[in-house]
Amino acid sequence: MACLLAHGAVSAAPPAADELARIESETAVLKARARKVDVQAQIAGRQAEIATREAETKRAVNGTTGERPVLYAVEGIGSVLFATLELSNQKMIDVRAGDMLADGSRVVSIRPNEVVLETARKDRIRLTGTGRAGAEFAPLPSAMPAMPGLPAVPPLPALRP
Repeated sequence: MACLLAHGAVSAAPPAADELARIESETAVLKARARKVDVQAQIAGRQAEIATREAETKRAVNGTTGERPVLYAVEGIGSVLFATLELSNQKMIDVRAGDMLADGSRVVSIRPNEVVLETARKDRIRLTGTGRAGAEFAPLPSAMPAMPGLPAVPPLPALRP
């Protein structure tokens, strides 16, 4: 009988070991699935955060938050003019007519005292003045002083309304 009991114990041990191995493998699979779900949730959260930041940036640049670029300076000679704009994120950029801004706006024209932008929605925005301490552009003198050896530049005629 002892032989039978010993034989029965030996035959009972392998099913228990097999059962334990199966349970351990199922546990490993379930843990891997849980990790996968956690990682997917983290990815979805980060994607939502990125989308929110991009939408905020786009709204800020498009001016839907009420902010628009500020004309900081206009430089150049003759018809070749460049404008320095300060964006709502405090970034300064130099542009010329025809340039596209990051928000999809296009610089339509640059004049000594103004820049005209066309938004992606085809709205026109006219920027005037300067962002330097809220000062306005200085008016042109009525007659520019003569350089030694050159005659004075006559004043421009007044425009009639």
